[in-house]
Order: sequence, then structure tokens, then C-alpha cells
Amino acid sequence: MSLSSATPAARAPQIQIAACASALLILLGSLTFISANDQAAGRLTLGFLQPAISLLSKFSAFTEAEPLRRVTWWGGGLALLLGIIGCIAQSMRRTRPAALVLLGCGTGLAAELLLLNGATSWGLLAFAAGLVLVSRAVSHQNVPSFEPAASVLPESRTEWLVLGMILVVAALLRFYGLNRLPNFFEGELSAYSAGATRLGGIAAANKGLNGPWAPLGLLYYVPIYLTTSLLGTNLLALRISSAWVGVLTVPLLYFFARGISGRRTAQFAAMLFSLDQLHIGWSRTDVHPHGVTTWPALLLALCLLRALRTGKFRWWFCSALCMGLSWHQYPSGQSAVALPLLALGLLCFSNQTLPPRGQAALIFMPLGVLLWYFGLPLSYYVADWQWSWLNPFTLTSVRTSWGVVQDQSLAQQLWDVAALVSRNFYDLVQGIFIAAPQLHFQDQLPHYMQLGARTLAWPIAACFGLSLPLLAKNWRRPEAIILLSFLVVAILPGVLSEKLYPKRASTFFPAAECCAAIFISWFVQCSRGSLGRAGQVIAALPYLGLIFYAVLSCRLWFSEDRWQYGISPEEQIVRDLSSETQPNTIFIVDAGISYLEAKLTYLMLDQLSNPENRPNLWLRFKESGPAWDTLLSNPAQAVQYLERPDWTYHWTKLAPQLKESIQNQNWRRVVWIVQQREGAEAMISAQKVEQVQRSCRTLRRRSYPPTRQLPFLITVMICEPPIWPNG
Repeated sequence: MSLSSATPAARAPQIQIAACASALLILLGSLTFISANDQAAGRLTLGFLQPAISLLSKFSAFTEAEPLRRVTWWGGGLALLLGIIGCIAQSMRRTRPAALVLLGCGTGLAAELLLLNGATSWGLLAFAAGLVLVSRAVSHQNVPSFEPAASVLPESRTEWLVLGMILVVAALLRFYGLNRLPNFFEGELSAYSAGATRLGGIAAANKGLNGPWAPLGLLYYVPIYLTTSLLGTNLLALRISSAWVGVLTVPLLYFFARGISGRRTAQFAAMLFSLDQLHIGWSRTDVHPHGVTTWPALLLALCLLRALRTGKFRWWFCSALCMGLSWHQYPSGQSAVALPLLALGLLCFSNQTLPPRGQAALIFMPLGVLLWYFGLPLSYYVADWQWSWLNPFTLTSVRTSWGVVQDQSLAQQLWDVAALVSRNFYDLVQGIFIAAPQLHFQDQLPHYMQLGARTLAWPIAACFGLSLPLLAKNWRRPEAIILLSFLVVAILPGVLSEKLYPKRASTFFPAAECCAAIFISWFVQCSRGSLGRAGQVIAALPYLGLIFYAVLSCRLWFSEDRWQYGISPEEQIVRDLSSETQPNTIFIVDAGISYLEAKLTYLMLDQLSNPENRPNLWLRFKESGPAWDTLLSNPAQAVQYLERPDWTYHWTKLAPQLKESIQNQNWRRVVWIVQQREGAEAMISAQKVEQVQRSCRTLRRRSYPPTRQLPFLITVMICEPPIWPNG
């Protein structure tokens, strides 16, 4: 049926999706436009919000004065209140299930407080008691814990408005101060970011042709290509690409949560994800695309949910396509391919029959696995039109549990892998309920004073733990099976690695927040339905808690006494270099520490590709000895190094300039950029600086002293004509 001939009822979902997409584009487009204007004017992005942000930050500042004691008293008081009301309700026969809910929730919160205070044994015992109480309440309570909505889309204007407000909160937390906070350029993936500046270079960058290790997945490059095309090759463009994906994930999580457990669950889940501290951090930086792994898994889960409900071929086909799509992303999200397989296996184990025409899964699931498996050779083939048959399970072997237990008997390897997986799983649980035992520098998680770093905030961790009885009771339901499968496949990249960092289980935390939202929604419904006016007050507590959490997030991310605002040292160097970017200029860069040469290359691409500054030459050159002496005597010899395979002129937007730079015979200026090296090699960089100074007749020099972000001296030397004694 075509759209024009469809009935109004059939067109309604299509119109809603179009309206939602349009509103999202307007929101992101407006924030991007405002951020770009603020950047051009030298202002803080969305700086007009600074008075409100400062006010909210100061409002929550009192929480940082002895936070452990305050959280213990306030949280303990809340747990005690719930326990008292639960005991009163327990004496009333008609409210006993609700009483068990309150007692279980209060005990769970008390358990988390005991864990916060280091009383691990008592905390575990209290949590076990909370699980028992909630399990008893689930078995006696008539209120359903899973209320799947017929449609994954909001069904009223009010619901759309609430979703819009959640999106605004998520967007502001990800866009505010984006050009000044954090004040560093992590830049480990700068070479790949540079590869995203040219559409024809994306496949080559993904394969890592003539460059560093790959792949990152084709999906990594698309947002960066869009933002750098709009905003240029600057740090703000990279961060906005991350912010876009973070905001766009919110409605997908909303639709998924609504499909499995209704409107209220969807609202809580979307808000919890909007305030997820890990994902806020990943949405505000240029670090590895850990926040980009959630939306393909959610899209796959949504298609699978629709396929199981309707049995229509198109949803099974979309599920297969999403399974194949899950390969083309960062490795921590590639395990999503197993989600439909595990879900269908659990359905069969529970003796449930597939929906009408569900046998299509027997065709489309193998198709999805094949698309995933051949994703690697296909993506490599389009890079250079040569087949590369690689095993996807050994591609990152040095970071896998089986990759660090080699050269042993098979039995010993299996034992060691099992021990490592068990330890990683323990670390995952410990990071949720107690404190993360280890954080990678890419896990952008703000520390909250004495409470330590947790992957989930302590009340959310309690709600997630208490949701397990709800999932256990409903595990035969397709919705619960999909969510359980989501949780399992999301932790696989982490527990199967050589060391569990939160970044390797990035898709797990949104799924855990979805579980927590199911419990919160059930708690609210039980309180309202059984406890009268007191229940209405208790049911308001989660909403008040979310408001406070949003206010606290402003302090965690934007308070000036916690963070230093400013531009990164690399951006300052490039601003100074922009005035030196003129026609017939050679740039020779020896700066390999902290990925500096790759970062400078990415940031300079706009200047170097500007027709007004061409021809020019950008050479990354680490060699010393005779090769360096040759460049000193005649820098024009740098042209010969452009003919060797190199990602700078292969992946990036500089590729069309390669022939022009090689053929140019009129070089008049040289800019030398030398970074001090580490340890014993520091003498080499010092000698290079001295040699350049001696070789140049006319020299201007700038030095950039060490900083916390770039701990080694950087020297920029500009040699004006004549640029070499023998030239």
C-alpha cells in the first residue's frame, strides 16, 4: 500500500515518525548552529545558559560537604520512611503486597548505603533480604510488572511533549560548554577522524591502509563526515558528532522501553539514560566511540520485538539487516548480533511457539549472521578492491581473554579463560553496586567525592538489582526475553576481554537503566494503587529524585571548581599556525607523543586544503640521521616522501592535492614543528631544534611549554626565504 492510498489510521505512525524526526533535526540543527556561532565569536557554546547552570550548580553544592555522611543520613531516612510506611501497610490486610514493595525498596536502598559505607557483608545480606521481599510482593501483587504498549510510539500530545522535554535535557547536558569543556583533546583516533573528512577515504581509513590499526567500523565515520563538512576540521566538530549520537539514542531507548513495558517505563528509562554519567562523558569528547554502540543494538531489539509480535517478513528482514549492521561499529557493540539468536533460543526453551509466519526467522537469522560475518571482508574490499579474509574473532586477540592465554594446553587455556571471565564479571557487578575497580582514561566518569566512581548511580543500581525478580517472574514473556538477551550480549565484550573496563560494556548500562525503569514504574503503580494519599506522595519520590539528579548533573559536569574551562593546547598551536599557512610552504612535523602529529594533522586540514593557501606540503617525519640531514640541507626534498604510502594524503581531504604538491618547484618557506621526546631520546629532539636554528638564515621561533595535557616542550620554527643555505 502506498502512502498516498493508505488510510488515515495507517498513515498515523508514519506521520508521527516524520514529525519526531523533523523535531529532532530542528533541535540538533539549532543547537549546532548556535554552538558554531558561539565558537566563531570566541564564546562558550550555549553560554547564555551560564547563569542558570551556575545557579543549579550552587544549589547542589551543599551535597559535596561530607557527601558520604549526607547521603547516608538522607538515604537512610528515606529507606526508614519506606520501611515504616511498609510496616503500617503490612498491618492492613488489603495492602500487604504494597507493604512488601515498600519494605523491599527500603531494604534495597539501605543495602546500597551499607555498601557505600564499606559494610560489604551487611550490604549483601540486606540486598538479599530486599530481593526476597520484592519477590514475595511480585508473587502476591496483582499489578502487572510488564505492560507492553501496542505501539512503540507515544499516543498523545502530552506524551510527545514529555519526550521532547527529556530530549531537551539530554541535549543541553551534551552541548553546553562543548567547545571549552573538557579543556583537552584526547585525540587517539585523530587519524581516523581525519579519514572521515573525505567520503572516498572512509573505507581506506576503516581498513587502516597505510596507517594505524583498524577497523573502527564504517558507522564511526558518518557523523564525523557530516559535522566536519558543516563546521570544519576542529575539535568542536568531533564533539558535536558524539553529542548528536548521544541525543539521537534517547528516542530509540524510549521506543524500545515503551514497547516492552509501557509509557511510564519509557519515560523513566529515557530520563535515566539522558542523565547517565558515562554516556554524557562519551557524548562530550572525541574519545573512542563508546557511546555510539547503543543505537544499533536498540534498533535491532526494536525490529526483533516487532517481528515477534507481528511475524511479518519485513520485520524479520529488518532484523537481519540490523544484525549485519552491528558489525560496522566499534568492537564493544558487535556482540549485538547474538541478541536475536539468544532471544529465539530462550523462546524455544520456554516452550513458546513463534508467531504466525515466525518460521521466517529460520531464513532471516542465518542471513543476519552471514551479513555480520562477511561485514569485515566486504568493508575491506571497498577500500582497495582486494579481498582480505580475516577471522573477526582474532582481529583484536591481544585484548581478548583467549588472546592472553596462548602457548598452553587446550584444557589449561579453557580454565584460564573461565577464570578471567569470572573475574571480569565480578568486576562488572562490583562497579555497579560498590565501586568500579578500574577505570580507563576513556571512561569519562566524574568522581563524586567520597562516594567513589560507580558505573550506575547508587539509587539506580538499587532499582536495577531489585528489578531482577520482576524479570525472573516474566522471563517467558517475549518482551522480558528480549531485555534479558540484551543484558547478556551487552556484557560479552567486557567479560570476554583481558580486562573489564566500563567502555567495553557500554551497551549494558542503557539496558540496566531500562530494567531500573521497569522497577520504578512498578513501584509507582503499586504505591498509587494500594496506599491512597500516602501512596501518591510516595509515588512522587522517583520524579523528585530525577529532578535532583538532573540538577546534580549540572554540578558534576559544569561547576568551575571541578573543571577547568579552556581551549586545548593543540587548538592554540593550530591557531598560531594558521597565520603561517601560505602558498609554497612546507610543514615538517616531528611530534609523535600523545598523538600530537595526528591531532595537528586533523586540525590543520581546513587550512591546508584552502585554495588560497595552496600549494603546500604537510610531512610527518620522525626520522633522524642522514634522512634528517638531507631535509635540513634541502627541505624541498620533502616532496620525495609524499610518494611513499601515507594516510595523510591517502585518507583525508588532502588527497586531491598530492599531485599538485609533488609537481610544485617554488617552495619558499618551511615551518618545522619539533616535540621534545621522552627519556633518552630527549637529546635527539634538542639536537634537531639546534640544527634547524643553524640551518635557517631567517628564523622566527615559538615555544609551547609543557602542560598537563601535553607534558613535553613543543617548538615551532618558521624559516623565511631563503630557507636553506645551498638553495
